[in-house]
Amino acid sequence: MDKKKKEPEREKRIDGELRKASYALHYEIWMFNEMVKSLSSQPPEPGNPQYNALVESFVQHTRNLIEFFYPPNKVHLDTLIAPDFFLDRDQWGKDISEWLDDVRIRANKLLAHLTYDRVLKYKDDKGWEYFEITEHLNSIFAEFLEKVPQDRLGDKLKNYKVLTLKTVELPNILASTGNARLPGITVSRDLFQ
Repeated sequence: MDKKKKEPEREKRIDGELRKASYALHYEIWMFNEMVKSLSSQPPEPGNPQYNALVESFVQHTRNLIEFFYPPNKVHLDTLIAPDFFLDRDQWGKDISEWLDDVRIRANKLLAHLTYDRVLKYKDDKGWEYFEITEHLNSIFAEFLEKVPQDRLGDKLKNYKVLTLKTVELPNILASTGNARLPGITVSRDLFQ
């Protein structure tokens, strides 16, 4: 007879633990934005290992931030998630959109795990909408910073300036065109005006 184990309850974290954990969150959002800047400042070169590494880093940080802001029902007990930072975890309950959930699933299938879907289902689906993802995750991060009790954040996040699309420099390849489509990137110059 197979009895289901009762899952342990997620422990409430004390302020000092959360302040320390916020440094990992700072690193995650910083690296996410640095990858966007790097990807937007050079012409894409699919097949180039350095370019691929930038894309993979962007996707991994995207995946981690999605899991932080929109934790799945079953999440490892040691995984850092946004609701942990609130006195009442229900203060941060976000429903993930279908579009963003697809980004999460693709990140899992194409990068985080070696899957059959990588070569069968997603074999021609290598593009990532960098700026749309960036705009969404940075806006949800700004909302998080507005709502979270400040005594639960470390110094690096207390006065953190959230990146906006206007602060990403346009690559030379896009500067002369009104619109451009790069692998995984849809850019309109008016986003940067």
